Amino acid sequence: MANVSNSMTELQERDKQVRPTISIEIIPFSVPNDIYLKPPVVNREDGLKQAMKVPLSEIDTASLSSLCDEFRRSIFEKAGKTDPKGI
Repeated sequence: MANVSNSMTELQERDKQVRPTISIEIIPFSVPNDIYLKPPVVNREDGLKQAMKVPLSEIDTASLSSLCDEFRRSIFEKAGKTDPKGI
C-alpha cells in the first residue's frame, strides 16, 4: 500500500509541475464622478423625488473614506472572502 500512495504523490507532484498557467489582466472597478444622495421621504401627493447627484470633489475626506471602506467590506462579503487588511 505504501508504494501505491507514494506513486500517487509523485503523479500529483508531476501534474502540478506540468500544468500550464494563463495570465490575465483584471480591469479595475469603475470610479464614479458623482455620488447619489437619498431623496427625502415625501407624501404620495407630492410625487416621487429623484436622488440628487453630488460630484466627488464636493464630498469631505472623512465621508469619502467611509464610503471607500464600506465598498471594500461589501466586495469581500459578496466574494465570500476575508479582507486581508481587516477593514
